[in-house]
This record gives sequence, structure tokens and C-alpha cells, in this order.
Amino acid sequence: MLSTSSRGSIGELRVCIDLMKKNWTVFQPIVDDMSCDLVAIKKNVIKTIQVKSHSRCHNKSSTSITVDLRSKNRRKKTNTINEFKNFARVSCSNIDIIAVPMRIKEFKINTVIYIPTKEIKNLQSIAIAFTGALSGQEKKRRKYQDYLDVPI
Repeated sequence: MLSTSSRGSIGELRVCIDLMKKNWTVFQPIVDDMSCDLVAIKKNVIKTIQVKSHSRCHNKSSTSITVDLRSKNRRKKTNTINEFKNFARVSCSNIDIIAVPMRIKEFKINTVIYIPTKEIKNLQSIAIAFTGALSGQEKKRRKYQDYLDVPI
């Protein structure tokens, strides 16, 4: 079993590879105390990226993954919703994109999704669908196919 740190490093490398395949130049900090995991540049556009490798399916019949958007230092519950909103505003202020490596063997999905932080401000987590809803209700579902391109 891989350590949390190893899984995180593998996730970051998967995102680097995907970005390079999409013709982005990618930089990674040497020390892990930056406010972002990666910086990507393409045609004079600079994007700061936070990689979230800890996505999970709720169970075998799940149709989506849940991505925890809290920083690793703030996974404990906040006392009030305002306290969380203040934290989220600060933690997302320097990040342009949340990148999530997705690997779901049962559906042969092995890709990286790129979620613009403007879509997730003040959220603790986000659900991304990888198949249709069991109930047939598709309205307002975030589908992974909508996040395959890096937002510019």
C-alpha cells in the first residue's frame, strides 16, 4: 500500500504528463510549501494548479467521485460556515485550477480533469459524475467530460 505522500506525488506527476501532452510547460516547486502544486504556461498564459489526488467513490454502485477541496492542513471541521468561507476565499485566491487525476477501472476511465476555482469557491467538496445518474436525473450534474480541457 502506498503512503499518502506517494499517492500525492503520483497524482502530481500524472497531471504534469497530461499537461505536457496538451503542450503546456509545467513547473513544480522543489519544496512543498508553495501555495500551489504546479505552475503551467502556454502561449503567455500562466495558470497555478492545485492537485487533489484523494478522490473517492462512495461505493461500487456510485456514479460520481467526491473531491475534498479543503487543504490538507484544514481537514478538521470549521466552527461556522463563515469561518469556512473565509478560509476557502484565502486558499483559492492564488489557485486558478484544481486538477484531479481520475482512474476508475470499472468504466475504463483514466484521465485528468481541470476544475476552475471560480466554480468551486466556498465549497468543501465537489461531486463529479463519471456515468449517468441511476435515477436518470442529469440536471445540474457536473460531468467529468466537461472538465477535460485546461481552462484558459
